Amino acid sequence: MLKKLDRSVNSQNEIYFVLKNYGHILPDPFPEDLNLYDYCGKLNSLAESYIIYENEKAVALVTGYINDFEKKEAFLQILIVSEEHQGKKYGRKLIFAFIDEAKKKKMNKEFLTVNKKNIRAEKIYAHYGFIDSTKKHNDCNKKIMELNLN
Repeated sequence: MLKKLDRSVNSQNEIYFVLKNYGHILPDPFPEDLNLYDYCGKLNSLAESYIIYENEKAVALVTGYINDFEKKEAFLQILIVSEEHQGKKYGRKLIFAFIDEAKKKKMNKEFLTVNKKNIRAEKIYAHYGFIDSTKKHNDCNKKIMELNLN
């Protein structure tokens, strides 16, 4: 079941659950000194987040910022699907939910950062229309991809 999270404390807890339990999957681990719960609070208050549940357990999450109304740009921050639930098209559902939300808010482009060594992720994003952006990441091991939403 796909659910759009609201800005409640319960939503912050749901984001925290996913990142705490599946954050090790991400190619770039969270810094050890990061207060993960506070970070989830920031995401909950500023980002748009969608979660997928299977058997009443959160197993996948997308979260990102759709709040640059001047540039009309959205930024997908995190996409994560638990290892045991990969291959069930949950990532696809989450990507499209985020894209749809960005379009509703009249964004022109959506950006994301991908680790250059993560060829699988790069191919997945390319499959959904993301291309290499002219914007450059300050980390030479990462690149920015973009999707035209018009």
